[in-house]
Amino acid sequence: MNEDEFSQIANKTRLSAKSRKAAHMVLVEGMRQVNVCQETGIVPSQLSRVLAVLERENKTNKAINLASPNTENVLAISRAEAVKSARDLQGDSIFVRNAPDNGQSIGKVLLKTAYHLVQDLGHDEVMIHELSKIDRSPTVGSSVEFLYKNGFAETKLRALEKERGGR
Repeated sequence: MNEDEFSQIANKTRLSAKSRKAAHMVLVEGMRQVNVCQETGIVPSQLSRVLAVLERENKTNKAINLASPNTENVLAISRAEAVKSARDLQGDSIFVRNAPDNGQSIGKVLLKTAYHLVQDLGHDEVMIHELSKIDRSPTVGSSVEFLYKNGFAETKLRALEKERGGR
């Protein structure tokens, strides 16, 4: 456990300064419990209780962090929904590509989730695009070209160009 993690957990408890110091010596500094008891004067059973309190608080803290909807978790969930929906539409055997940092993709927009767009590339391949990284969000069913430069895409609507040229 590092210093910051220890401080976050210990600050949520009512441990005495002596108990906190002993726990720090074990959890952060990596000292053996026997040596910590000798150095601080804490009896082994008290040190065990202190460490148990901190372990419970650490587990609670981790559970809260996992349950909280931070941006990374939300994006991962949205991407997973996009992949599942694409496989529901196109079959489990489709190949899922991530959007490139630099490059291009051309195809029909299959679906959107809260934060992602799925594009059909043909030949049983789809590409997942993060909506925040494209300049405008095309409608589902439209044929588009995404030109990526440094992780962000310029959107060109291809269906409109074909319709205009065909009339």
